[in-house]
Amino acid sequence: MNKINAIIMLLSINSFITCTNADANKIKMDFPVQLLELASNDPSFYALYFSTREIDTDLTSNCGLASPATTTATGTTGTTGTTTTGTTGTNTTSSKFTIVNSYVMKNTKETLNLRFIYDSTQSRGSVDQQQGFTITGGLFNTTITGKQGTVTWGLGGLGLGYIDESNTGSQQLSYMKSIQLQLNGTFSKNTSTTITTPLTCNTQDNINCTALVTGTTCFTQDNKTCTAASATTGTAITLNITINCEAKSVIPN
Repeated sequence: MNKINAIIMLLSINSFITCTNADANKIKMDFPVQLLELASNDPSFYALYFSTREIDTDLTSNCGLASPATTTATGTTGTTGTTTTGTTGTNTTSSKFTIVNSYVMKNTKETLNLRFIYDSTQSRGSVDQQQGFTITGGLFNTTITGKQGTVTWGLGGLGLGYIDESNTGSQQLSYMKSIQLQLNGTFSKNTSTTITTPLTCNTQDNINCTALVTGTTCFTQDNKTCTAASATTGTAITLNITINCEAKSVIPN
């Protein structure tokens, strides 16, 4: 009986691995039906636009970069008869990280740029409200961008590659598996570029790029303005995305 159970277990594991490998480095985008008439009048366009994307692992070196998130707080110091406001400081929280993703699609040459806050004590989080997300470039000459949405990674961060919570530097993610995105943004036509490599620039206000090294970056197409900030017109849409990424150049921890 134990032998039979062992065989069943091995078959189940093999089946899981097969399914996982089949989905590796794929991004499924569930676009709303309204984009059918907005994107193009060419039926052959629809099949490609609404297809599952494949991540170009030659142009996408990792599945994300994780850096400790910081919070700024003020404190108070009591004195006789008065209250003095303490100095502002930065507090690095060990369970919260900023995750930046930049994926290039192999079949369409689009780029998906995403920034969100990850908390290992939670199963989901929010898109960064300053830098947000963009889907642009490539064959379609369209851009979807926004600053609102949710990212679901599963309890304990099971969907993300290992993150060392004691590391105060930037860490490359070796994988992202079945990460669910629900994004709210705007769709614009004739607004993308031919750039096939994600660009970032330094910024002081999350609106304009600067030559100064500020420690804060944003996604950009022209090295002049932050993409999400510059998108003020377009059709409001909600789309769901599933990310499966396995980086070939990052050694899993």
